[in-house]
Amino acid sequence: MNTAVRRALQIVATLVLVAVATVISVAYWFGRGDIRGAARASMKVDLRSLAVAESAYFRRAGTYTTALGALEANGFRGFAPSERIQLVVERADSTAWQARASDPHTSQTCIFGSAATAVVCR
Repeated sequence: MNTAVRRALQIVATLVLVAVATVISVAYWFGRGDIRGAARASMKVDLRSLAVAESAYFRRAGTYTTALGALEANGFRGFAPSERIQLVVERADSTAWQARASDPHTSQTCIFGSAATAVVCR
């Protein structure tokens, strides 16, 4: 095989590798967006479910709670955060509550509370 043919094959092989790497990178990029969207949706659902549980707890106890376990202990068994989501009630008293949901895999955070009209995500 002469030098020109060998050089042409090396260029073709390099272009094929670049094309494959590009396809893999694009697929990863779009897949990551799907994962981020799914995590955001899970956090929103968890926070809205918490709002229902906190509202029911408030009707019974006259105050909101920061303890997620207190919700279940007082008969609100339907509430449990998603497996990958970390949910923390940051503030709760007799007038209002606020919680933060986060997904450590995507570094996203959503905040919601009794004074909010919508879940806010970053």
